[in-house]
Amino acid sequence: MKKTFTLTLLLASLSTVIYAASEKREPPKEAIEVCVGQDVESICTMETPRGSLSGKCMHTPDEKYIACMPEGGPDKNAPERK
Repeated sequence: MKKTFTLTLLLASLSTVIYAASEKREPPKEAIEVCVGQDVESICTMETPRGSLSGKCMHTPDEKYIACMPEGGPDKNAPERK
């Protein structure tokens, strides 16, 4: 009985972790705003706390937004946004 309970608890915890990891993050509102009214693949430039960012207005992977995507893709060293 104790093993079954432990296994059930472990599986429930694992499911929660997998669900949280699969959640999609939204692009920063500035990245969306700079592309309002622009065509996909239009050149975009926006100011960030780290300076000027150039890229193209592109669909997000879920195609929910068109946002300014940095040249070379997202900054892998950027801190997680909450």
